[in-house]
Amino acid sequence: MRNNVIFSMLGIILNTIIPIITYPYVTRVLGVDSLGIYNFYSSASTYLILLTNLGISIYGIREIGRFRNNVKQISRIYFELLSINLFMCLLALCFVIYVILSIANPKDSFIISWFYLSVLFTCVGADWFFVALEKQKYLLIRNVIVKLLSLVSIFLFVTDRNDLLIYVAIISLSTILVSCCNVYSVLRFVDLSECRNIHCLRHIKQLMGIFIIDISYRYLGLVDVILLGIWGSKWDVGIYSVALKVVLLCIQFFNVLATTLLPRSSFYINNSEFLEFEKLSRKSVQLICFLCVPLVIFVFYCAHYIIYFLGGADFKDSILALKILSFSILFAILYNTIIFQILYPLGRIKSIIFVNTTGIIVNTILNYILIPNYHYIGIAYSYVITFIISLIIICIINIEDVKFIFTHRMLSYLVASLVVFVFNLLVFMDTILLVALDALIYFFVLYCMKEEFCVNAILYINGIRMRFLRKNNN
Repeated sequence: MRNNVIFSMLGIILNTIIPIITYPYVTRVLGVDSLGIYNFYSSASTYLILLTNLGISIYGIREIGRFRNNVKQISRIYFELLSINLFMCLLALCFVIYVILSIANPKDSFIISWFYLSVLFTCVGADWFFVALEKQKYLLIRNVIVKLLSLVSIFLFVTDRNDLLIYVAIISLSTILVSCCNVYSVLRFVDLSECRNIHCLRHIKQLMGIFIIDISYRYLGLVDVILLGIWGSKWDVGIYSVALKVVLLCIQFFNVLATTLLPRSSFYINNSEFLEFEKLSRKSVQLICFLCVPLVIFVFYCAHYIIYFLGGADFKDSILALKILSFSILFAILYNTIIFQILYPLGRIKSIIFVNTTGIIVNTILNYILIPNYHYIGIAYSYVITFIISLIIICIINIEDVKFIFTHRMLSYLVASLVVFVFNLLVFMDTILLVALDALIYFFVLYCMKEEFCVNAILYINGIRMRFLRKNNN
């Protein structure tokens, strides 16, 4: 289990490093307007993936995770869910054809066509199948190869502001290549004869619940960007998207913890091992709090450096948006963990849907009020406020299910954060030095309070040092 988490996090690191390498280049070559067009259609296609996926990526992980030792059962589930997914892609194709025929600009039609191919092959690739079987090592190796190929292609073929179409094609082709690798690999784990014994309709009822959860959860960062393009401008989308991309990368890095542990949580609950389930969930939440507080501090105080590195002076307006959005990192990650690692395996579908729907309503109202007047700054405030409200509501409604995560150790993170906050109010110095001191103070306070992860980290480092010294003495 530990190796799977490590492989998953390495995958997220890879997915973080590649954009860090390519994004500064792409933003400078394509410019704000072209990047705004790309992000607009990219957000729309991502939401189309959610619609065609129908919640299968989460539902499939749970169901196959429960029966991962039964080849016939997982084969049947795989073919049933894949058939549902392909049917949804066929319906989406009708909509895409209508949109293409309604658009006069051939450039936009070309972009939409490539993005639809990404949607189709994302469906066929079925990454969720390998996550459910805990094959994170394969996913990591595959991603390394494909990402490196796309990285080289971007630097070779995207060279000026007229190369937006080439950039879209490269991104889409990388998705197609990933899916082809998955189709080839999945044959080792399934029994093809089971494709004749499928009963797709038996999944529909449960899929509807997780579909509503998935699509409502992904509303933030997708539909709100589309609303910014409608109520604001493409320039606002370009500026906001750079800041949002940084925050989403941070959130995705920790969200992989909940996704990776979902099969294990489902297995514990299915076998009535509730103490193991609580232990696993509690450690996940504590680890998130331990690491996310310094991450928020780093993103907030280094926003200037991050934006200038990623986008250059043309995106200087993204700095304030990133500072605002940085406060959402901890709340968004905790919210995701509570939903997908605790409440969903427990079957609390209705309460999750209620809270997500409330968050959508709150976010839409805030966007309607703030975007026309404050543009990308308004949507940044709306994003943060929505996650705070949603996290509070879901903890109150499901207090009996989540109360075990609130231990005395949570107080230590709050105390360390307050100490860092007071220090920053009293001291004025260079940003990089300040962030370094903030990290030292934060971990020092936690060590003084005997926080588990901090003490274990010190013991581990001391162990390495002692082994190194003994080796040299010998």
